[in-house]
Amino acid sequence: MPAVGLPAIHKPLMATLDHIIILVPYSLLSNPSAFSSAFTIYPGGRHADNLTENVLILLKDDVYLELIAFTPGSESKRKNHWWGNKTEGMIIDWALTSSDVRDVEIVNDKLTPELRYSKPVAGGRTRPDGTDVKWKVTFPSTEVVRGALPFWCHDVTPRENRVPLKGSAKYTDHPSRAVGIKSITLAAPSDDVPRLKNAYSDILGVNEVYNKDARYEYTIKSPVEGFGNPTIAFNTAISTMEVKAVKHNGGPGICELVLRVDGEGQVPQPLEEKIGDGTIRIRFER
Repeated sequence: MPAVGLPAIHKPLMATLDHIIILVPYSLLSNPSAFSSAFTIYPGGRHADNLTENVLILLKDDVYLELIAFTPGSESKRKNHWWGNKTEGMIIDWALTSSDVRDVEIVNDKLTPELRYSKPVAGGRTRPDGTDVKWKVTFPSTEVVRGALPFWCHDVTPRENRVPLKGSAKYTDHPSRAVGIKSITLAAPSDDVPRLKNAYSDILGVNEVYNKDARYEYTIKSPVEGFGNPTIAFNTAISTMEVKAVKHNGGPGICELVLRVDGEGQVPQPLEEKIGDGTIRIRFER
């Protein structure tokens, strides 16, 4: 039976990665030296709520990294923002997308009540060139720690407005030769692992593989063919790095991001930068 309110003809596509969010101090947006050695930075803009601003790292696989910061003077309102309590210098959240915002209703039918997604919320910003960008984001229940499960981002204006890959070749050519996402790894307290394992299968639409490293892995389709399919993985927080990631996130969250590189030559050294109270770790692999 289709979800209530969905026509029977609606057939949701498999979810794909949309973007990954890194919270940074506002001063870093204008001079992101911690990232410019590895990446070419694309100008973003200020969000419609006037509380946050961003710049982007566009990847050829149609996924992007969003460096986001709270704007000066927004401190009093920050506590009510969905990322207001997050640590600067950390990967704090990540988004999926699909062909239709109604796909989330189908996912909700599979999830237990405390993990279900809320109603879509309208969002937007204006690019430096004056182009309006509008979307809808759908977050998990407030009972879920932000970043433990992905949220959804569906475009209202053309996706090209938000992810301007066409004609932006100079912004997708990076010093690190990064072309896409290879894997995202999340760490979780042991008590959260069973419910997360089932939730990820329901959300991503694929079954998990439990590997020899005691990680649950889910391989999903790349947004663009030819760049390899990314893996979403999670495991119980054991290492110092994983335990710190859980502490900073207030629960399950991303502890490592691996980007796929193209071409000949040596694979770049990992990027590990202490920013604010956090540490961002990005590794590169073929």
